Amino acid sequence: MKVIFPKICEIKLALIEWLSCPNSIIHGMVATMITKFDKYWGVINGVMVVGIVLDPMYKIDLLDYFFPQIYGENSHYEIERIKSICQYFVKEYAIKVKGKGLAASSQSSNLNVMDVGILGRKESWRSNFAKHKIVKRSDTKFQVRIRSLFRRGNTS
Repeated sequence: MKVIFPKICEIKLALIEWLSCPNSIIHGMVATMITKFDKYWGVINGVMVVGIVLDPMYKIDLLDYFFPQIYGENSHYEIERIKSICQYFVKEYAIKVKGKGLAASSQSSNLNVMDVGILGRKESWRSNFAKHKIVKRSDTKFQVRIRSLFRRGNTS
């Protein structure tokens, strides 16, 4: 997911950029593509984005980087929606762990995947994201809460 999600976001951004093309044929074609893209994006983005948030490498930072570019002023609402989905999953997990008396454990692995540029962009999403992450170093209240819930295994 950590490779696919940014690529999908790059595609969406390229479509948004092409929508301003003065050529009516290209504009019409891109408008149709955006409609289809949004249809499928609406179905998969919740699951895919939760996977990104749970990735210790990106957490919520990748959403903070891409969502304002994709959703504009509505990005805050989309990020809050994803946070509420994550909080729901944490509560459900805590209930199941308490019920079974199991200890939670997690493993993560980083794949070293070559970043292939899309559409001749001068900078990859990775370099721009790295700049974004440097600017935004502090943990959000949400991240602190998620960590504490996983450590304690409760929802209080």
